[in-house]
Amino acid sequence: MARARSRVSLHTEALTADVETLMSSSWNGYIPFLSWLIAVARPTCAVEVGCGTGESFRPLCQAMNRFSDGGRTFGIDEFSISGQASLPRLAAHEALREYCETHFSGEASLVRLAPGEALAEFDDESIDLLHLTRRGAAPDHSPADLDLWRRKLRPGAIIMLTSADDDDFDGVSWKMWRQIGEHFPSFRLGPSSAVGIAQLPVAEKAPIVEFLLSDPSIPGLFRALGERIEFRHLLRSEPMAPRAVRHYLAVLTREHSEQIRQLSSEHREQMRGQRELFDALSRRSHEQLQRINSLEAESNLLLAKLAHYSARHVEEMAGLQRELDELQTRCATDIANLQAHLDDRRAQIEAIYATRSWKVTRPLRALEAVRLRIRSIRRRSG
Repeated sequence: MARARSRVSLHTEALTADVETLMSSSWNGYIPFLSWLIAVARPTCAVEVGCGTGESFRPLCQAMNRFSDGGRTFGIDEFSISGQASLPRLAAHEALREYCETHFSGEASLVRLAPGEALAEFDDESIDLLHLTRRGAAPDHSPADLDLWRRKLRPGAIIMLTSADDDDFDGVSWKMWRQIGEHFPSFRLGPSSAVGIAQLPVAEKAPIVEFLLSDPSIPGLFRALGERIEFRHLLRSEPMAPRAVRHYLAVLTREHSEQIRQLSSEHREQMRGQRELFDALSRRSHEQLQRINSLEAESNLLLAKLAHYSARHVEEMAGLQRELDELQTRCATDIANLQAHLDDRRAQIEAIYATRSWKVTRPLRALEAVRLRIRSIRRRSG
């Protein structure tokens, strides 16, 4: 989703947000979950298929108005029975249309078309949140509803499925839920809940569903918050006898006390595990610190030795350089003396070659050379 937050968290005001006057409906218990989902996903376009009289569409409009930063909401329904509009359905449509225009003008709209016909009203990959109610499903239990809307969903989009049964998925919803679970990461708000969501992966990740699956206590939290909404609605809309109120409070207290005890026990176990982990990490850190101190001492010793050997090496190199300079000086002197002696010898030889006696005795030297050659031949042959 283009505007989804990078990190999913329960720390949001949507969990405790006040809700305007609602219709009497079992769907009111899911309002905190819906509000949190909108606050986390921040959809730019939310579509509810089968909005009916607005039990879930009105809370959806409120949540989108408060937490989606200007997102649009669309409710799709034919508001007719067998192709012929009935007075109650027309009255429901008119009441819901007036509610949208009065409270969410320009933000919420009704599309009075069959789901298949309403597809043309939306561009491909334009929907961030798709709410499929049992009312919006095909009458022949066709799970193909998901296939019809798949190309309209953006990567990371949320699919919410609500069953017609107040307590659990009916047959049609269960078949659709199984199809959704085969294609996308999914989460159901409890084993007997009539609401479930799935998320189209983005880069092979579904952060919202993964967060909801990470902690088994999350469904209990949303269930408790939903009961709070239901109780507030009962107090506001329907007068109750004090005895009935006390009984209802006792039931809530008993259920929540068990949840609190369970959470407290889990918390103690987690704290014990964390303390053990902390102790183990502390021991390991102490050992590593000792090892670091030992390595630091060894490093300092090696650095001192290196400095000592470096100083000695510098002194030795300086002595060798002096000896080399002296040797080079002596060699240069000896070479100069030898070159002078060689020049003298060359001059003497040239002087001998230039004398008259050397030239007169040249034939004698030639005869002597011949004699020596003949003598050598005789020795080899004899």
